[in-house]
Amino acid sequence: MMVKDSKDISFLCFGSQDWWYHNRGHFDFQLMRRFAQKGTTLYINSIVVQKPKLSEGRMFIVRLVRKAKSIFRGLRKSDAGFWVYSPFLLPVHHIAWMRPFNEILLRFQLWFVMRKLHIRKPVVWVACPTACNVAANMKKSQLVYQRADCYEAYPNVDVEMITTYDRKLKAEADLTIFVNMALYKQERDQCKKDMYLDHGVDYDMFASAVKVKLTPKSASSPTYTRRSSGV
Repeated sequence: MMVKDSKDISFLCFGSQDWWYHNRGHFDFQLMRRFAQKGTTLYINSIVVQKPKLSEGRMFIVRLVRKAKSIFRGLRKSDAGFWVYSPFLLPVHHIAWMRPFNEILLRFQLWFVMRKLHIRKPVVWVACPTACNVAANMKKSQLVYQRADCYEAYPNVDVEMITTYDRKLKAEADLTIFVNMALYKQERDQCKKDMYLDHGVDYDMFASAVKVKLTPKSASSPTYTRRSSGV
């Protein structure tokens, strides 16, 4: 991906997660953290992919409340340096005739937020395939598709719809980035331009960590720290 060094450079990411509720080590989070050092960066929290499932009971309510809280936060700047926004959309991506309505809703909200942040022609980064049509049609300097997960294999999704979005993004994106070698080998021929970028870690964080000596007691029952992936 070639990006000119300019004061006007900006980035817009249709994320695969919700910044307010998910592990901060995710691939797109870490990249946006670094892009924010180069220009105005806007992270759009994950757009609905799965069909609503009332049979989940309490878990369905938890997700609904969490999503509502995320939306009502509005536009906020994160401690990572980039802006975060959760658009209001209906969970109807699996209903073909309702998709255009959701896309109009998303376009209007993006227009308002981008205008507020003075974002004109950003590098558009797509990590969530349901943003396909909006991302493909908006004004941008470049389009990047992050193929990290097989969304079409997720439970309770419209497989045909997600597969169509995935193929369209790979065909139209200026660059498709894979973080899975198996997917990279299998699908690179479907892309206009492809690249494999493996997961890594935040080196500075680990390098500056304080080394704790194990005592005889702790040596017999070690405590393990979960490592989150970064770039």
